[in-house]
Amino acid sequence: MAMFQRSETTLEVDGDDALVIQAELDAAVALASSACRSRRGGVLVTQHDYWSFTVSVSPDVPAGHLVRRQAWRVTC
Repeated sequence: MAMFQRSETTLEVDGDDALVIQAELDAAVALASSACRSRRGGVLVTQHDYWSFTVSVSPDVPAGHLVRRQAWRVTC
């Protein structure tokens, strides 16, 4: 399980245990929510597969809101 800071406004959460992933996602959302105070935008959580997520501050999400989406990575 790991949470990586990809940029100033984006965190990646990867793992193989659902309970740990949920805890890390909660922590990442809290960090992104704090960053939203100094930037315009809300929190966007993107699920890439069962175990990989990106949490970011997005100007496309209204301030104070959280949006979840799926953008599954294609593997061959």
